Amino acid sequence: MKLIKEKLIPIYEYIKSYLFPSKVSLDFDNSKTVYMFLCPDYGNIGDIAIGYAQKKFIVENYPDYNVVEIMISNTYDYIMKIKRNIKKDDVIALIGGGNFGDMYPKADFMRLFIIKNFKNNKIISFPQTINFSDSKYGQRRLSKNIKVINNHKDIVLFAREQISYDLMKEYFPNKEVYLCPDIVLSLNMVKVSKRDNVLFAFRNDDEKKINDEFIDNLTKFINSKNEGIVLRDTTIPNDEFVCDERLNYLNNLLADFGKAKLVITDRLHGMIFSYITATPCIVLPNSNHKIKSTYDTWLKDCDYIKFISDLDNIDSDTYKLLSLNNVIKTDFKDKYIDLKNCFK
Repeated sequence: MKLIKEKLIPIYEYIKSYLFPSKVSLDFDNSKTVYMFLCPDYGNIGDIAIGYAQKKFIVENYPDYNVVEIMISNTYDYIMKIKRNIKKDDVIALIGGGNFGDMYPKADFMRLFIIKNFKNNKIISFPQTINFSDSKYGQRRLSKNIKVINNHKDIVLFAREQISYDLMKEYFPNKEVYLCPDIVLSLNMVKVSKRDNVLFAFRNDDEKKINDEFIDNLTKFINSKNEGIVLRDTTIPNDEFVCDERLNYLNNLLADFGKAKLVITDRLHGMIFSYITATPCIVLPNSNHKIKSTYDTWLKDCDYIKFISDLDNIDSDTYKLLSLNNVIKTDFKDKYIDLKNCFK
């Protein structure tokens, strides 16, 4: 049943978009265009940051391109319209992030559907973590990805950490694969402000690994040091999310990170938001490799970001970072050269 469903969903959505076309229109002209697919119109602020940073990167480095954002919920509505009007020099850009795998099947279906429908245009997949499970379903999705991606004649893949880079090189041996930081690390959001309190940003989904007892003990330790705690979710509930407000959500969250004396998080973008706001951060493991591998690949030498796999040592590491006065932030600009060059 699952196999039948996964094959029929894209076809059903595509036919529905043909019979009941979206009222939202697209303007087409003669300018070179980047169609940025799978942009977030949901409440994950980490993904919103990726969409913002990705568009900013393209606009700043390739001002002669017109950038058209296609929200993920409009994917099937717009594919047919774009296919009819796309020019041979136009580029398809797939959103970066952590949805390259079977944990988020909706994005996986859409990604492959886009790749199959734009066989004659260059496709650039921005920095991603790839993670297919060992389950029968996960391996079936992996086989499908290998077939579709390897059959495209001009697709470039960017991995945002070393483990994903190695896996992509293995799965797609004849394709261009590059190692490149998460696109949010291209932002520079440091602002001088008074710092107070410890900010907790923890997951509450399938990627969560730490338990509530650990968080309770950590809370007691922070309180024993006379530090206040701010709980900050990096997601907006769907019934409260307003798409037009997504950049306000991002700016408000970054402001909260910038005001914190210390961040403790098990979210990848909790770590990245801490880095770009020069905020000391303790990073805890999640259920897959994306946080640890991102830390090992890009941030292990950063003196104010500390990944902790041995949770028994968290008290001493927390105390050290709380006492940190000055931080040194490096620049990742030179790490995006391959991404810049692939647009030329």
